[in-house]
Amino acid sequence: LHSGQVSLTLRRSLDVQTLNELLGSDLELDLLVSHSKANLVISEALYELQEHDPRKLAELGKAAHIITVSARIAMPSGLDRVTDVMGMLDGFGLLNSRLTIKTDVQVPMAWHHTNTEWPLHLPVTATLRDILA
Repeated sequence: LHSGQVSLTLRRSLDVQTLNELLGSDLELDLLVSHSKANLVISEALYELQEHDPRKLAELGKAAHIITVSARIAMPSGLDRVTDVMGMLDGFGLLNSRLTIKTDVQVPMAWHHTNTEWPLHLPVTATLRDILA
């Protein structure tokens, strides 16, 4: 498969289709937050928007802050605020990341998971609070 075929396959997923519907609607979104594989869903939906409604992507790019957690994924150009968050111990997320994209927020002593009942979790609420402050 070449990259175009891969993108078409991903964009047919129900997750991407659902997000495409939301992004194409009249909703005024100012924050998109995703974890791990959902980062890819957001990326694919935004690339789809770039392809079919660049004006809407430009509006979203000015209004919305996109925060990805536990995997650094490429996003279309023109997005003003994208923050990539990684746990310092997150080797799994690193394997699923673009190495050319820098980590904006590195969370000390945090692994990939977000379950607050397990040790070494990435504390999403506290991390988002700090980023959005």
